[in-house]
Amino acid sequence: MSEMKMLVALQLLLYFVICSCDTKCATYYTESNNNGKTLLVTKNMVAKDNVKGGDKVFKVNVESRCLFFTDKSVYDGGDYTVNDTTSIVQCCCEFYSSDYERFLNRHQLNSINQSLKEEVKRRCIPIRNRKVNTFVTATEVQLKEICGSKNIIDCKSKNSFTLHNIQMLNNSNYIDETINITNSPIVVTCNSKLPVHFVCFNQTDQNFNNYTTC
Repeated sequence: MSEMKMLVALQLLLYFVICSCDTKCATYYTESNNNGKTLLVTKNMVAKDNVKGGDKVFKVNVESRCLFFTDKSVYDGGDYTVNDTTSIVQCCCEFYSSDYERFLNRHQLNSINQSLKEEVKRRCIPIRNRKVNTFVTATEVQLKEICGSKNIIDCKSKNSFTLHNIQMLNNSNYIDETINITNSPIVVTCNSKLPVHFVCFNQTDQNFNNYTTC
């Protein structure tokens, strides 16, 4: 390949990398801005926008895999008519290319660098039908080992893990003042020998002992 073709190829690659960084997160409408304002995000980023004092958000369109925050509430992907007076709006999106990456984003925890409430927001873990989110303190190697080499869908871990269970309030905000920390083996759903879904731990399922260690 000539130097010119190589340069063009590199420029095209750089263009697509840059263009793929900004993802539409949500469009919100206020009393003073009926045309709406769109928030863009990148991975592990929370977009923020100050709202004019006393202004109300009356409508918001949230993209799939994204969350939109006002001072009062959190909105999952969808279109909403709201009536929220807020000083700031925030938006985030969950990025993953496989069920395994989604599992790691929602459940793996190496260390706690900030409040778990903020960790949930940074990772943009969805809130719909999710009253509790469980973080597992483990490495990727430890989590992969749970699935073993057998062709079994739901596998129970041989070892116990430190689990952080984050409760969700009625307004869809997570809290971290009353973190429930426990040590327990866990059960995960496996696909192609990789964990893709957190099933339970021994305090949440009366049939826990019936699961197989893979």
